[in-house]
Amino acid sequence: MSSIPGSGHQGSRHPGVQALLQKLRRNTPLGAHEFALLKRQISGLTPARSEASWGSDAGRSTNPALTDRVNDTLSGAADLVGGALCASGLSLPAAFYNRAQGLTVSSIGIGTHRGASDDQTDAAYRAAIGESFRRGINLVDTAINYRNQRSERAVGEALRTYLTAGGRRDQITICTKGGFLMPDAIPPALQADDVAASRHSIAPLFLRDQIDRSRCNLGIATIDVYYLHNPEVQLASARKTVFQAIMRQAFEALELAVSDGKIRFYGVATWTLFHDDHVSLQGLFDLAQAIAGDEHHFRFLQVPFNLGMRDAQQRGIGGKPSLIEVAAVCGMSVLASAPILQGRLAADLPDALATAMPGLTRDSHRALQFVRSTPGIVAALVGMRRLRHVADNLALATEPLLSRDAYEACCALLDSYRA
Repeated sequence: MSSIPGSGHQGSRHPGVQALLQKLRRNTPLGAHEFALLKRQISGLTPARSEASWGSDAGRSTNPALTDRVNDTLSGAADLVGGALCASGLSLPAAFYNRAQGLTVSSIGIGTHRGASDDQTDAAYRAAIGESFRRGINLVDTAINYRNQRSERAVGEALRTYLTAGGRRDQITICTKGGFLMPDAIPPALQADDVAASRHSIAPLFLRDQIDRSRCNLGIATIDVYYLHNPEVQLASARKTVFQAIMRQAFEALELAVSDGKIRFYGVATWTLFHDDHVSLQGLFDLAQAIAGDEHHFRFLQVPFNLGMRDAQQRGIGGKPSLIEVAAVCGMSVLASAPILQGRLAADLPDALATAMPGLTRDSHRALQFVRSTPGIVAALVGMRRLRHVADNLALATEPLLSRDAYEACCALLDSYRA
């Protein structure tokens, strides 16, 4: 076995290969699908590389035109030490940061979804992101389709400015997403059968292309967290068995991207995927384990969560565990999107909530503090494209999280409004 590239004393960096090789060493027969997967993975493996060399490998790019741009990306990735240095170098309390899969991330992250696709908005985002990095927000969330790739590029430019001023790449956790088609970012080889609802694909060829485009836009060799963006679009167009096959192929492609050093972890960013009884987070977790063993990289979940949308926290019929509880059992990290629901929860909240959160004077802070205080949620992702947004949200950094009693009192109030 030591003659297989990447499987000698250095060890394969692809957990799928490791898991399948371990089965062979135990004389456990491989299924036809496992054997085919092992052949594909081995044929594409290269000897183990140092992290510093990841940016120079564009060998699996499906678009040769991206090669030179990928070669010009920054090496390295976020890690626990870098995040801890970010936290210790500022006057923010340690409680403002959480651990997520060996990363240290701020409990408020900057989102980049909204805004016009113009130079003015680009400049505003660059300034806000840069200010966030300098003041201790070290988690940024974007997507290739946000503002037609311009949000990713704004993140990349802000990161380069931050590094030029003495910041470190390993201090910043960068998350992006792929799935939605854009007119100027579609690989020529994509087939009609790979596209759902005329606008969405998570086919392996498409994901490989999108990951490379995102790396180029962001100017980084390694994306820290890569999400499948709203895979429920696929579910709406496919039977359950077909959807499972689509997700299996996507997960396999993402594990290979981890092997190539192009991403660190992957996950799903969804609004309604788990509203369908046919799909469960446990089922997807089990799928990742079947593909790559216990050391798979399906470790992140992004779902909407706020004062008005608490589905991820609600238990099902018969005490069925909530989505957040399942994630905890699986060892996954949950991030909350829409914590102030695009500003709709930033004003006119019930007076009783103000009473339940003494010390907070603004509804936007109450909405955000509720999400940050939710057990099992690592960070709340808030859109910030103005400097005042950054200053306003960072005002919460020195506020202690809600006590258990205060949090439960808020939940009881919210439940009474639903009833």
